[in-house]
Amino acid sequence: MKEEILSILVGENGAITRITLDDLSLGEMQEHVGGYIEYAKVTNTEGFPVPASGLGYGGNKKLLAGLCEVKDVIVNEEGLLRNMTHNAVSTFAAYAEGIEFNNPLVGPAIIQVALPEDASSIEWVGFDWIIERTVPEDMREMAKTLMKEAADELGVGLSPPPQYRIANYIGEEE
Repeated sequence: MKEEILSILVGENGAITRITLDDLSLGEMQEHVGGYIEYAKVTNTEGFPVPASGLGYGGNKKLLAGLCEVKDVIVNEEGLLRNMTHNAVSTFAAYAEGIEFNNPLVGPAIIQVALPEDASSIEWVGFDWIIERTVPEDMREMAKTLMKEAADELGVGLSPPPQYRIANYIGEEE
């Protein structure tokens, strides 16, 4: 069975702009990153937290993410020469290092993750996990407070739910 790859298109500011299971053409990749593409060397063994909504979940799972294996991180080959903005999201995806990393990736990125064949093996993480790995230490309490306020506003909890599966990646629950 062919491994399914989910492409997460991330803007220069780190915001996820699109999630797709479609194969991206070279032209689409170049358009998103704003020029020639370069594959970053991926050393991240922790996985990348894919938002539950990107895995087909909404509702009370809005503030959770499932860890998926990072296959590729694609960026603009000339991003540093063009003085593009540091992208903490793509840097974390590639290196499992946060915003304080010495050699951050820059500009828009495409993060490609493998969807697990056995969806019951997905490890769900809350935003504390993400904050601890991507937010500078002196700003973590403020980030946690903001996430708690967002969760309260949505009426959802921040702790991972019991085990869920992904059924055809369209949001059906067991």
